[in-house]
Amino acid sequence: MRSLSLLVPLLCCCCCLGASSTAFSASPRFLDAAGSDLEEALADLRKQVERLKQQIRRQEEESRAAAATEAPLADDEEGVTDAPLFIEDDVIEEAGATQAPLIEDDDDTELSEEELKRSFFDELAARAEGRDMTKLYGPYQYLNPMPGAIFVSDMTTVAIKPKTCPVDLSTAEGKVTIRGEQSGRHEGTLKLGDDHCTLVFHPAHTMGYEIVTEGVEIFPQARKEQEKSPPLEYGEKITVAIEGGIKAGGSGNGKEAARETLPAFEWSFNIAKDTTPYSRTSRRRSASRQGGNGNGSGEDDPHAHKDGSQLAFELLMKERDAIMREQRQQNNKNGTAMAEASRPHRVMDPRRYQTMDATVPEIQQIVKTQPGKTADGYIFAANSGFGSGMYFLILDENGEPVFFMPPPAGRADIAEFKVQRNGHLTYRAAGRGGYVELDHEYEEVKVHTAKHGGFADFHGLQVRDDGRALVMVYDRRKVNFASREVQKVVRSGPTRGEVTVVGPVVQEIDTQGNVLFEFRVWDRIPGVFNYTKMQYREGMSLWDIGHVNSIDWTPDGHLIFSFRHIGALKVSRDTGEVLWRFGSEEPWNQFKYLNKDRGFTHQHDVRLRSDKSLTMFDNGNEFSPRYSRAVEYEIDQDKLTAKKVWEYRHDPDYFGFATGNAQKLDNGNWAIDWGGLGSPPMPFYTEVTDKGEKVCELQFSRGGSYRSYRQQWWGQPRTRPELVYKPPSGRSLGSVHYSWNGATNVTEWEVYFGPTHPP
Repeated sequence: MRSLSLLVPLLCCCCCLGASSTAFSASPRFLDAAGSDLEEALADLRKQVERLKQQIRRQEEESRAAAATEAPLADDEEGVTDAPLFIEDDVIEEAGATQAPLIEDDDDTELSEEELKRSFFDELAARAEGRDMTKLYGPYQYLNPMPGAIFVSDMTTVAIKPKTCPVDLSTAEGKVTIRGEQSGRHEGTLKLGDDHCTLVFHPAHTMGYEIVTEGVEIFPQARKEQEKSPPLEYGEKITVAIEGGIKAGGSGNGKEAARETLPAFEWSFNIAKDTTPYSRTSRRRSASRQGGNGNGSGEDDPHAHKDGSQLAFELLMKERDAIMREQRQQNNKNGTAMAEASRPHRVMDPRRYQTMDATVPEIQQIVKTQPGKTADGYIFAANSGFGSGMYFLILDENGEPVFFMPPPAGRADIAEFKVQRNGHLTYRAAGRGGYVELDHEYEEVKVHTAKHGGFADFHGLQVRDDGRALVMVYDRRKVNFASREVQKVVRSGPTRGEVTVVGPVVQEIDTQGNVLFEFRVWDRIPGVFNYTKMQYREGMSLWDIGHVNSIDWTPDGHLIFSFRHIGALKVSRDTGEVLWRFGSEEPWNQFKYLNKDRGFTHQHDVRLRSDKSLTMFDNGNEFSPRYSRAVEYEIDQDKLTAKKVWEYRHDPDYFGFATGNAQKLDNGNWAIDWGGLGSPPMPFYTEVTDKGEKVCELQFSRGGSYRSYRQQWWGQPRTRPELVYKPPSGRSLGSVHYSWNGATNVTEWEVYFGPTHPP
């Protein structure tokens, strides 16, 4: 907003028990963490472990001699295999695994926690052996839901991507069917994604719905669609069959000889046994079928209609309060104080302006901006609205407002506001279940929502220049931890039975709303419960094992994710397999640090800027002393090495326990948001040169910003400029105040006055 007045011109580790290659086997049931199956499997494993230990002791000399002549294991044979956590019977058979007879053993010797943990995850790895992506998907490159997947939403679509593209949709009509063990065959619509490669089958019951507010959905076509096909049943096995004869490939000029005929294929997955608060049937169907409040169990669940990100955020705020108390106690003990920003150089007080909302947050300019040393572009931020109301803001480098907007769909506490790769603005609209996209006139052009019944989480959205979007979902599921054996397997896990667990899900959605790709932690990361740094504590409303907080495409076309409670990982966009894991400690971390660095924890905003440059905001929660920093690593993705090449720590140190980001700018400067959710107050925008010189710093008087960015933007609003005239009063000569919210191309104003309207 420029020229606001005439008076103011600018306004889990997997180890071997011996040299023997003996694999562990258990009854190949569908292990879905539902308590009884795991308990029986683990009881079998305990007996097998003891029997095998006896065998190893009897053959100790022979094993030692054999070990001396055997070649060492390759590096990738150590640790946990990135294969599905829980595998279904028929998938095990397809992978070539066989069921060994149960070993009868009356020895009741107790296993240590580490032995039991090791045996359980050895078993998972053994059962996943041979399940590389080429075998998993048969003749296809990618299938979703993945064969053997668990916890699948009853609102899922089915994605099929062959190894050859493009696909001729006309040859695929009627060749894809899905059938439930209880619900039978499901009608639907087969669509071709905008990549011209991925077929997406939409079951009829998933079509025609719109999420309008968190916890509430409307179904404009629900009754008609449900008449065509019943919903999928909780816990049932779904089988997808692809008929042979689909045509793919070709040069695009009609040469039939270059095309390939795709073969038939069939696979199965399993619908979640419990409902979700955002499943379209979660209230109506479960309430009528099982009684109670509609949570799928008939029990009184106070969180039944909250999505996973809501519950995770509530837990995060409790964590903030606990950390701040601990930090204050430590500072009092040491006689030190928390680092807070210095006295401001100047203040942008919204009360000075007559055409701007008085509730727009006050902005303090901590450091005098140094023109010529700063980067180009405007600053984008959204203040945390804890008790004061959020605003989406575009600012100049002195903290003066260019654009301000409260959340149109109601109150929000935390959100991201930025320019996407396609040149449009996006902001999270909590009341609409996703992100609103605005054009250069600040007019809504699209709402980006998650699919498969989920809500797009507040941690961020990515939109490519072709309009394709990446969204993240906090998928909450009930897992039964009643078994004592399961409690031993899960590090610091629950002691009670059923616990709500939140697992990260990431979706790539095309411009027509097709889910072309989906990453689900349940399928892809075995040992996820033991990788997490979030220790379970009794009384938690949920166990947030991953806490995904940034997602993005990589320069080579794959994907990179940040899991706050685990680490960073790169994922193949082609197959969904985990390509590498990066963190501060084993067994998660696969990288070797080449120079002195403490590693990172609870990080945010992980970006792969080039093949060798990885940047992030390291919150540093688990280190002593605690401090946050912006950091860049030079990585070798083939050798899995990392070298710290740049970092910036504030002087004195700032510690933002959560949120924050670090953006490397085009001129080599860095833009840093220190996070912390406003406790204590810290700058939401610090710009430093690559030499560490501070050239701009802004802070809200209250609260912080989840992320802030410096980006190029131009705006030409459809709204008219605002003008306020204050007549003479007493000795005042009167004044005229005017602005045009969001206009960036105004160079001068002409003000007319006279006895008529218009003058």
